[in-house]
Amino acid sequence: MNYLKITLLLFLAACTLFACKKTKKTTPAKQEETKYANYIKLKAGNYWIYAEYVTDTGGVDSATGLIDSCYISKDTMIGDKTYYKYVSTAIGASFVYYLRDSLSYLVTDAGNILFSSQDFTHTFRSFYYISQQFGPQDSIALISEYMSYKDVPVLTPSGVYKTASFVREYEMHPYYSSFGKRRFYRYAYAENIGLVTETAGWYVQASRVYEKRLLRYHVE
Repeated sequence: MNYLKITLLLFLAACTLFACKKTKKTTPAKQEETKYANYIKLKAGNYWIYAEYVTDTGGVDSATGLIDSCYISKDTMIGDKTYYKYVSTAIGASFVYYLRDSLSYLVTDAGNILFSSQDFTHTFRSFYYISQQFGPQDSIALISEYMSYKDVPVLTPSGVYKTASFVREYEMHPYYSSFGKRRFYRYAYAENIGLVTETAGWYVQASRVYEKRLLRYHVE
């Protein structure tokens, strides 16, 4: 009888202790935000100055004397996202783009990808370049855009930079392919600097390649 009483008392004590014990709250582990290399440097006040060079069919490289200046003038909201107004001035003309850094991608307000520090696998866009300059609805080239040339050193007047390049490839229509079936635009970016060279080599019936190279810059 005493044995049963002792067993019952121990059981009730254990139940009371378990009921009174505080339940330990567990806090979900905080997920760390993935950090991507910054090749873009989108901040108002940042600027880049470029000198233009031309290379002829003999490989002779010479400066044209033309200067291109690019800068971030401000940030602005488009929809619910922050974009940066990027202004490029060259030969008396100005071009304006609205850009944002979306994880590892540089994206325009139209949703087009202009660069990625991570994606060297996919073709971002393919479309036909159509012009009416040489005839009605004249198809000049099929354009494809993708990343290439990762960690390639590039020489500019301001120094040597390790770069990754956004490529715009032009597969020329046979009528316009006398200087090569494939032509390329290459935009080489350096980490923590921005665009350091822009190579334009697709001019329809031209054999020269134009390139702007970083002369000086200011980024924060």
